[in-house]
Amino acid sequence: MIEQILSLKVGASLSENEFTLDELLLASKELFEREGIPGFLQVLLRLLDDMVYKKVLGVGRHDCCKKSHLVVTRREEKKTVRTGVGTVTVLWTRLKCKSCHKTTIPLRTFLGLDRYQKKSVELEKTVVELLSEQSYRRGEVHLKSIGSIEIPHTTLHRWVMASCCDEIPLKGRCDTLVADGTGYKKKPEYESNRGEVKVVVGVDRDGGVRPYGAWTDESWQSIGQMIKAANHPNERVKFKAIANVLVSDGEAGLIHGLKKLTLDHQRCHWHIVKDIYQPLRIEGGASIEETRSFQGELAAAIELHIPEEDFDQVSAEEKLGLEKKIWMAEKGVQDLIDELITKGYGDAARYLIRAKKGMFAYLRTWLHMGLKNPRVSSMIERMMREIGRRIKKIGFGWSKKGAEKMTKIIIKRITSAGEWEEYWKNRLNITGNVRLTFLGCEIMEPS
Repeated sequence: MIEQILSLKVGASLSENEFTLDELLLASKELFEREGIPGFLQVLLRLLDDMVYKKVLGVGRHDCCKKSHLVVTRREEKKTVRTGVGTVTVLWTRLKCKSCHKTTIPLRTFLGLDRYQKKSVELEKTVVELLSEQSYRRGEVHLKSIGSIEIPHTTLHRWVMASCCDEIPLKGRCDTLVADGTGYKKKPEYESNRGEVKVVVGVDRDGGVRPYGAWTDESWQSIGQMIKAANHPNERVKFKAIANVLVSDGEAGLIHGLKKLTLDHQRCHWHIVKDIYQPLRIEGGASIEETRSFQGELAAAIELHIPEEDFDQVSAEEKLGLEKKIWMAEKGVQDLIDELITKGYGDAARYLIRAKKGMFAYLRTWLHMGLKNPRVSSMIERMMREIGRRIKKIGFGWSKKGAEKMTKIIIKRITSAGEWEEYWKNRLNITGNVRLTFLGCEIMEPS
């Protein structure tokens, strides 16, 4: 352990004329951002270098060869590293073995720096989190304004694409599987700039959400196969569903690709009511009043809730009553379908016929197994809005890999905040071996 008191020297030229506290604050902030903290770190690193390389020399041997004999070959070799407090110049000592002529830098090994590392891990974390909320160009300006960190937006993009913080394991089980997709503007390919990012998450019994991933260049069929392969490594064993129910907005490709991962499929009630607007109003030509009225009738017909009590506390008579309510609700939906056919709204009727198949899976799952599953995909909607805001409203001209990576970062930050922080904690490798104490400042008389 090295104990050292460092003296801080700051030249202050203060006019006798009046000036504001804000001017003094801004001048102090600019000084320490531009020179103070990087300069302070440089002095600390110089102290560390003296301690570390002398300790290695004192040992006298190194693991480079059997007859190792280290000597100083280059003193004060420079290395610049971008950090969250500005660019820091590291002065370190290079040692050379007189026997095998291999060189080593003790301070670089001590600090855990890679050979070609140009930035600190804490700066990478700041950059990734900042750019998951705003564009690369705005991020460049923002970093410069908050900490005098000048990094071109092209460099920021390269850093994000090289980061491994978005890795999400496909293996894992949950109670409910929820999937959705949203569009984004990609780089024009084949005269089209329309792309889609697909997201799959799982919901546990206690309401916790875990991500399975995001894809831009895979079909729902391929996504389902990848998730199945990760959770079913042995083909000789019968595949066990990773979730009880799949909740979706009703997209045919999504259902076909992911339904095999679950025991049943539940159509999102919110989407059923919302999405009938297209075949009824746009394609069928119904008036807005008639459309809204029908949506209200449909929402009322399918509004059934799972009892609040535990499954074991609900009597057989009450469960039988719920079965009857399901039958009545299905009959009510069929009456609405017949009404649509009678009025000539064939597209809307066919839409509702398809939706009816998975309309009450959440209730049947509870009745048969006592497991509660949601009837709407609201737990994923906030996340999809945040994804849409970042890749549709803030950014455009995405590459497929860029949109996929940014989506993974967003869903990991939202659904797995604890794992996100744990990842960076491991990368930062905080050990508690550094303690700095502020002992105050003194006014020195000019010499």
